[in-house]
Amino acid sequence: MRMRLKAAAAVVLCLHCLGVYLFTRGFLLTRTELSAFSLPSDLLQAQAPCCSESDLPSTTSTDQDLPGWTPPTVDRVLILIVDALRFDFVAPSSLFETKQKWMDRLSSLQHLASTHPSSSRIFKAIADPPTTSLQRLKALTTGGLPTFIDVGNSFAAPAIHEDNWIHQLLHTGRRVVMMGDDTWTQLFPHHFNHSYPYPSFNVKDLHTVDNGVAQHLMPWLHRQDWDVLIGHFLGVDHAGHIFGVDSQPMVQKLEQINAILQNVTDIMNSQKHLENTMLIVMGDHAQTLNGDHGGGTSEEVETCLFAWMPRSLPSSISSIFHPSTCGLGLNGKNICTSTMQQLDFAVSISALLGIPFPFGSIGRVNPELYALSPGSWDRQWLPASFYEDPSSDLRTWKNNYAHVLCINSWQVKRYIDSYSATSVMGFPSDDLHYITKLYNEAQSRWSDSKNSSLAEGRVANFLLATTAIGSIRSSLVYGKIKKHDLVFLILIILIRFGIEKGMSKQAATNPFLNYDSGSDFDLKWLPSLFEGHDFVTLLPEISPMIILFLLSFLSCKYITCTVHSRYIKWVVTVGTMLSYLFIATFWLSERSFAPKMVYFIGLSLFVLNFVLRYLGILEKGETVQRLRSLALVMVSAWSPTILILLGKQGPFVVLVCIIAGWSIISSKNKGLLDDCKMDPISVMQWSLLAICLFYQTGHWCTFDGLRYGAAFIGFDEFKVVRQAILLFVDTFGISHILPIFSLPFLVTIPNSSSSKGRDKTVIFLNLTQVYLLYGLITAITTTFTVLCVAIQRRHLMVWGLFAPKYVFDAIGLLLTDVLICVSALYYC
Repeated sequence: MRMRLKAAAAVVLCLHCLGVYLFTRGFLLTRTELSAFSLPSDLLQAQAPCCSESDLPSTTSTDQDLPGWTPPTVDRVLILIVDALRFDFVAPSSLFETKQKWMDRLSSLQHLASTHPSSSRIFKAIADPPTTSLQRLKALTTGGLPTFIDVGNSFAAPAIHEDNWIHQLLHTGRRVVMMGDDTWTQLFPHHFNHSYPYPSFNVKDLHTVDNGVAQHLMPWLHRQDWDVLIGHFLGVDHAGHIFGVDSQPMVQKLEQINAILQNVTDIMNSQKHLENTMLIVMGDHAQTLNGDHGGGTSEEVETCLFAWMPRSLPSSISSIFHPSTCGLGLNGKNICTSTMQQLDFAVSISALLGIPFPFGSIGRVNPELYALSPGSWDRQWLPASFYEDPSSDLRTWKNNYAHVLCINSWQVKRYIDSYSATSVMGFPSDDLHYITKLYNEAQSRWSDSKNSSLAEGRVANFLLATTAIGSIRSSLVYGKIKKHDLVFLILIILIRFGIEKGMSKQAATNPFLNYDSGSDFDLKWLPSLFEGHDFVTLLPEISPMIILFLLSFLSCKYITCTVHSRYIKWVVTVGTMLSYLFIATFWLSERSFAPKMVYFIGLSLFVLNFVLRYLGILEKGETVQRLRSLALVMVSAWSPTILILLGKQGPFVVLVCIIAGWSIISSKNKGLLDDCKMDPISVMQWSLLAICLFYQTGHWCTFDGLRYGAAFIGFDEFKVVRQAILLFVDTFGISHILPIFSLPFLVTIPNSSSSKGRDKTVIFLNLTQVYLLYGLITAITTTFTVLCVAIQRRHLMVWGLFAPKYVFDAIGLLLTDVLICVSALYYC
């Protein structure tokens, strides 16, 4: 029977790996990256309809001799990227219903927008999900839609091989300087004349990158040997991840950025060689109030772009700016904002610099950004009769923009034609019309659909409650309500409220990061009658400690009663008690050594389990007793690590898990149809409980739902493998690792005397059935996810909703198979 379970688990794992691989290969890699690059000579060879013969250069010219597709409209561009820059960081607070403390902190930009309305503009820049830095930088430089699979490369960015405006600058002999986030040097390893990269993934470091940018930026502004200067600040993003938007460190960081920007604008106003230089301050993406980003909510995609020219522009530029939202700035003057798609940035910056547009760009040259450049008002393509009209500034600009837009349209059409000819899936005209219609309809449904995902937790809770109500109804038929059924139903109701809180992206802070501000308990449910009393203030502080003490007592009691080997009992008990002691120490003093000791003890117990298991030391006692001891020791090894990663909500969640598990086990006397058959209801309840706990603890099936702060509990420096392991355990610990390793309790803790003394073969048969049923339930749910994603592969929300769900479910399925295989090796 042991060999059957091992063989079955191995076969299921192989089949699932093959299925996930085949589907992922066919689904995620649907966008083909073309290797073609735009060249200055393309207009000649293609005889572009936008240029007359007199406009075209000689056919004997080489690409190095040829100018760009359009004349440059600025001399230089200074691009300052503030990572995770929200729109309300820059726009005046008068545009919003309520003024928050993080608003109006970038006063230097507001001052320019209010005092120079014809040469500056604030844009709400809409990014495409996924809103992670790698995808955004790739889209900002190539002008293409992000590739979802690149999310996995966010910690080790590969070089970009598609055409991009950084490559075009290098090819046309422009000089580019970069300072800040080292992701730029990973994406463009040999493209910068000078670079000053700084490590980017230590989210606890708020100042190193920003101070480094400020140190190098000011001297370079006084030099003239550059054409494009890029500075990428990271402090705002890191402050959001660690403290949230509504925090004093965020305010301090914004004020630091504001001081730097004030120095920059002062220098640009004083230096003659910077008169025709455009300053662009922009975000790569935005962030939620608790500092998350990666998804497609309005908070995450609505970032900002500010553009300013020191040189004055014609007053008729005001007619080009689209109707917009206006409000009063800090100085009482009017400030108006516009909206643009971040997808338009790559082709717009190419038009400003006069370089060929990236081959794969599908964006449009933004008219307002283009109008802010002095060169766009030159009469370079107009007949001589226009020169005699002094009031033709606006007509001049419109003609120039129409020319640029014509080339832009030709370039996009060329890309679509090339893509359709080389890609497996092209762009039929009928599909293009359908997608346009679908997009317009989807915009109106956005508010209704944005919360549709991350519904799985509520559905799982509803199904779990249905099974509990069914058990109570069966008890009523026999005239007696069993206490464990009633407790289970009450517990499910509490979990439902926990899921609502855990799934709320509007929380001002991340509960697992704020160890000094109390636990994850929301006191809003307390009657106003008790407000102001001392116990209300103390409750968030003492509750986790009380529950932690209760858990340590229960662990000690169960280990003492279950494990019969004196030495193993002593080792496991001491290890578990020390782990809980270190957890309490960390919560009280935030000493970094405490989490490290918890991790070390947990890893030691896990390794010791397998060593003792295969040395035969854990083989003593009857089969039921041995399996129960093995399961308890395994769960004891994992629980403290998972508990400390969950933060101060951990004790409450683990206690809920224990009570719910006891309720399921207590009611499973009806699940034993006979000695050789297991009723799947209890296994299904176990699986649904795992899903509920996943969402209750604040996890999401999206990449902005990953709780990155958990990866740094106990560590300040960033190590890819170490932080990835901790993040993985935090994400899947309460929903996969603990539930799967504790499944033997369904077999080894019978509720009736009739199940005692079962044959060893029957016990392992029941254990095999439990694990195969659990794996089958996981496989069925993943199969339906695959079908849903396949059907919705052309949906507007495919990358923001369906693809993340598939990735999480596929990883969860494979992890379930691996854990079942490990369990088969360990328990059998």
